[in-house]
Amino acid sequence: IRVTRGVANCGAAPSNGFCADTSSGSVNVFSTASNSQVWRFSNTTAKNLEAECYYNTLLDGQCSISTQECRNYLKTLACLTVFPQCDASGYQMPVCSAICSGITSACGNDQGLLNLLGCGSDRFAMNATGTCVTNAFGSSTGSSVDTRVPAVSVHDAALPQQLVAPQFAPIYATMPALILDDDDGAAKLLENFEEVKAESSSASIVVASFFLLLVVLF
Repeated sequence: IRVTRGVANCGAAPSNGFCADTSSGSVNVFSTASNSQVWRFSNTTAKNLEAECYYNTLLDGQCSISTQECRNYLKTLACLTVFPQCDASGYQMPVCSAICSGITSACGNDQGLLNLLGCGSDRFAMNATGTCVTNAFGSSTGSSVDTRVPAVSVHDAALPQQLVAPQFAPIYATMPALILDDDDGAAKLLENFEEVKAESSSASIVVASFFLLLVVLF
């Protein structure tokens, strides 16, 4: 088993493939990256295909994506998501929220698209910090106050807005008087035992007398 720690996990961004190819989306994402060191992957070809697949998913069915600038930003988001940049300690950094600002400016305020991307959630780093590019819209502007909300899964949309707990009629438990009346403690139990024993003895005498009478008669 071999373990790689720190900046040894990072390396230069790929120089070819979908993310670096200007013929695909007309932009080389890594040429304007704010950090040249990205997370090192053993199979960059597969990661480029992953980024391209994510990009095509974002394009599919989105009516607001009509300009090349909008498509460039979506390609940038896809590639920065798949190839996260490294910080000084070698840790992966989330995509910067400035990319979302750029998408809003280039693609319009399409809430369906923005919700699909999770813009405004805490999956993005504040402003231009994190995995970013130097030409992102809003990279040098915007409030430093963290107004992000927790990321919401797309599966949560099917949940009801309010959960109503069912109400049931009260259930009253009753206990025998012998248990409820525990003032006399052990004495009460002994008294009850003597009463049961006496009733049992009386019943036995009556049965015996009845059989003796039958014997005398017959």
